Amino acid sequence: PSRSLVQLPGTTAQRVESTARRLGVEIVEVCADVEQLKKADAIFLTNALIGIHPARWGNQPGPVHDGTLRLAEALGKA
Repeated sequence: PSRSLVQLPGTTAQRVESTARRLGVEIVEVCADVEQLKKADAIFLTNALIGIHPARWGNQPGPVHDGTLRLAEALGKA
């Protein structure tokens, strides 16, 4: 969600963004409907407990991009 909609500052989101910049991975934060999300190259969620996690469509995995995997690996080593 937009940062204007969350109650606490997104420290994990900030770590993801700074790591993405360092790795050259583009991240775009958008407000999107389901049809737009289905066209995305990758969708992931972040929070302090799980770090970065690819989104799912019900029981099916959502799109996972190499950049998401690189981010997750880099954050695991941070």
